[in-house]
Amino acid sequence: MRLCERDGEIAAIRAAVRAAHDGHGSLTAVVGPLGIGRTALLRSLADQTVADTRVVLASGALLEREFAHGVTRQLFEPALWSADPECRSRWFAGAAAPAALLLDVDVDAGPPEPGPPATLWPALRAFVANLAAERPLLVVVDDLQWVDTESLRWLGYLSRRLAGVPVAVVAAAWDAGGWSERPDVQDVLAAATRTLRPRPLGLDATRTLARDRFGPSVEEEFVSRVHADSGGNPMFLTGILDAVASSGAPPTADQLTAEDSAWSGLLGDRLTTWLDAVVAPVRDVGRAVLVLGEDATPDLVADLVGLDQLSCDRALRVLGQLGLVHVHGTCSFRHPCASAAVDRAMGVAERERLRQAAALLLHQRGRPPERVAEHLLAVTTPHQAWATRVLREAADTALRRGAPRTAADYLRRLLLDVDDGVVRGRLLVDLALAEREFDRAAARRHLTQAVPLLPHPRERATAAARLAPELLDEVTPAVRELVCRAEADLRAAGPLSGHDLELALRVECRVRRAGLAPDTEDSVLGRLLDLDLASGGRGPAERELVSVLLHQATVGLLLTADAVGRIGRSVLAGEPAAAAHVHTGLVLLPPTLVAAEAAEDVGPWLDIALDQARRQNSVVARVLVTVSLVSVRLGAGDVAGARSSGMDAVALAESEWPDGLPLCLTALVPTALLPRDARMARWLLDRLERHATGSEGAAYHHDALLPLRGFLRSHAGDLPGALQHVQECGQLLDRAGRRNPAFSPWRHWATSLHLRMGDPVAARAVAAEEYDLAARWGAPATLGAALRLLGTVTDGRKGIELLRESRRVLAGSGNHLELGRTLAELGRALLRAGDPAAEPVLREGHDLTADHGIDWLTDRFRSDLAACSRASGVNLVLTRAELRVAALAAEGRTNKEIADTLTVSVRAVEKHLTRVYRKLAVDGRAGLAAALVPVSTGPGDPSGQAC
Repeated sequence: MRLCERDGEIAAIRAAVRAAHDGHGSLTAVVGPLGIGRTALLRSLADQTVADTRVVLASGALLEREFAHGVTRQLFEPALWSADPECRSRWFAGAAAPAALLLDVDVDAGPPEPGPPATLWPALRAFVANLAAERPLLVVVDDLQWVDTESLRWLGYLSRRLAGVPVAVVAAAWDAGGWSERPDVQDVLAAATRTLRPRPLGLDATRTLARDRFGPSVEEEFVSRVHADSGGNPMFLTGILDAVASSGAPPTADQLTAEDSAWSGLLGDRLTTWLDAVVAPVRDVGRAVLVLGEDATPDLVADLVGLDQLSCDRALRVLGQLGLVHVHGTCSFRHPCASAAVDRAMGVAERERLRQAAALLLHQRGRPPERVAEHLLAVTTPHQAWATRVLREAADTALRRGAPRTAADYLRRLLLDVDDGVVRGRLLVDLALAEREFDRAAARRHLTQAVPLLPHPRERATAAARLAPELLDEVTPAVRELVCRAEADLRAAGPLSGHDLELALRVECRVRRAGLAPDTEDSVLGRLLDLDLASGGRGPAERELVSVLLHQATVGLLLTADAVGRIGRSVLAGEPAAAAHVHTGLVLLPPTLVAAEAAEDVGPWLDIALDQARRQNSVVARVLVTVSLVSVRLGAGDVAGARSSGMDAVALAESEWPDGLPLCLTALVPTALLPRDARMARWLLDRLERHATGSEGAAYHHDALLPLRGFLRSHAGDLPGALQHVQECGQLLDRAGRRNPAFSPWRHWATSLHLRMGDPVAARAVAAEEYDLAARWGAPATLGAALRLLGTVTDGRKGIELLRESRRVLAGSGNHLELGRTLAELGRALLRAGDPAAEPVLREGHDLTADHGIDWLTDRFRSDLAACSRASGVNLVLTRAELRVAALAAEGRTNKEIADTLTVSVRAVEKHLTRVYRKLAVDGRAGLAAALVPVSTGPGDPSGQAC
């Protein structure tokens, strides 16, 4: 691997070698933290030095530091072995002779007498001088901190006596750590004439090395992540690249985020070796810093590893100087890969021991329960009583601060140590309460397990009350029976009040929602009469029950829209907006009020709940509230807004709550069917069919799958097949008691299919049935749509009168889409009848749908207006203002001239021209003259011309 960003260091060493050639010997020290690239730099020197220089190299080794003069021998033995006897004789001539015995060399002068170090060191210096006299010498010594004592002392002696000798010495060492602080090492480093401190590699160097390894197309995100994780430390950086390459996986950022990344193991082994080489306290302190995390203050680190503060501070200083740890205030690892490597290098038993000790230490120091619980989660052995209390407190705290997943982790850990059935049941209830915010299937499963373990009816009722009402029908029959019995037992105790009454009402709400209580007219309306409807319910539980009863009355057509709207508004007014309402019967209130066309306050109410759900990090609440907003926007005729909200819900469910995806997709179905968007319908059907297995898919069968299949068959020309799907949808809805046409327009689809198949009698029968139900319900949008349907199957003036009545009814509904559809049908009917009233009706519909972004319906109006234009000779696609602006622009007038002529702003002219270009499908002024239909030469307003 190439050497990057070391040009300055190499130039300095080359300068030292050139100076040695001139007789100015010197020592250059290369020092730096662990892994900074000292060894790679020294290894490159043989290729980077000045010509005609002899290079001798040696490296200290941890396991060889007791071998006397080992590095000295390592430096010179290769040259001696390759030299002939004559060379060796010259090198050991004169004062250098005693060095021959040390280096095991026989020379002609005979074996020299051994002497003390004071005699041996000058001899070795003389030997080096003789060697350098023939060719300047570069002496390279790596890992000085591990060099044996005798070699160090000689190097220190030599380094101070290089004047006049053509020898350049380069020695590299850690700048901290137990062995680096040895006096002999410091003595050598102190003799250096220059000290080089290589810096971490930059982003450009990281990119270069990554491209060398993986090619020029390596992702920039991967490069940035490697640089950030390594901190530019060459050892960590190359270790990551080597490990990713050896894994065979593509070099992507995802490879670096995996918990068990290959590089953490490779670096862990290497880092452990290095830390073991320092001193045990330094290694232990590094592990303590890792385990304590945000709590790694020097005093806690010292207590965790059992060191006095002075020794701990010294070890921390070593780790800081090695470039591994920040030691300011709270200690932390500088680079993610270093901490990951240290963590992986720890044994399982050692990690658990430290975690357990850290938890107890933090608890004794009064740290918050969640900080302590983070360590307890990693301990697999049974906890003591204090730890159990801490985990419970931590779970409660996590729930309050909007971290339900974390709370669930704490509670699951608690369950591992619990054998008592009652205690286990209560814990399961708490776990379900946390899980309902992100995994309702798990919450349902754990409540199913909990209810049979709870001995008292009140506890069972409390557990059931925490379950979302619609989920009760998905638990086992035995659990449903226990819940029903719990409610009966509560009421059997006598008149209820206070908490017991609230609890009984909540359980009743769930029992009714699950279909475990009769939903007949007498049962539903009788129960509504029992409650305080004037105030929307006295308390939250009563309002929740009223919401469920109102929904049952709405789908079963047991009340009129006016009555439902009046009661529903009072419930909404008394209920503060909250994300938690999605786990109660109140989740049914928005669609009920939308059906009753009493949803003017529902949107703001849901917006507040959605904001709270975001703050509480409740995925389920965010999805369900967004789905409710889809229904509100559809109720106002805002198909584009509904689709946008629905796609937001789909994206969130896909990433964080897959079980909620079918519900989100079902909510989007009208946004495909209303604009007749076949592409969207196919996408929805494909996604829903993946989920339409077992009980999960059955709930969405008649709401989504059948309408989508029917529409797509109709789109493909298979009208009988489409009608079969639509009729099956209607039969399933009827059997489910969902008779209110406000919830499904299946009769509209069936009517259209009957007409297209040439069966007007059947079409009129279905349309009449739809009208009867809509009149019974009485909501303007539903009734207006039914009148439109009846008008389309009724011939002549009677049909036109029905369409006009639909227009009148829908004018007060606030549903722009339904009004636009009626105007489209009325305008077309009048156009067919040759009635001059067609043009103003079509224009009204065009402007209405254009202003509200209903593009697919606006296009239909343009087509019909174009037909009027061809009949009248007047361009009716454009509004009067647009027509005036377009005519002046076609004459060549500038925007300023047009604005002055019409006494409007230039900005208004620009907006009109933008609409004109879009409507007429022209690119600019050049195409206006040809696109404009010639204006009638007769007198009168264009709008009054016959179609």
